[in-house]
Amino acid sequence: MSEKSTEVLKAIRLLEDSGLKIYRPTKKDREFVKLYSERLQELLPKITPTALKVYLALGFEMDWKNPTVSMTKAEIMEATGLSEKPVRNALNELEELRLLTRIGVPSKRKYVLSNLYMRKG
Repeated sequence: MSEKSTEVLKAIRLLEDSGLKIYRPTKKDREFVKLYSERLQELLPKITPTALKVYLALGFEMDWKNPTVSMTKAEIMEATGLSEKPVRNALNELEELRLLTRIGVPSKRKYVLSNLYMRKG
């Protein structure tokens, strides 16, 4: 273990000893999706159920270190059970709400998800 890691662990123990709870992710936590409830509550009146469904489907494919997701529309359709037009409309809505940014050409589209609302592990 590096000297820096040792110092960080000492600081965490000191905080925990003073009564504060510190979240320390473990490898097994990487399969969880964290939802930030306060931000999501602000978002709920603005987002349609279809767009939220698409956002969650994309979020489930996110890597724990990287918010960029590579999924085709067909994969999104399969994951959500939605047809092409609702998926397209949902992606437009998510972009308008700044929950995602599309990068690349449509045939090799990637989506960078805002991690203000959701993170993996």
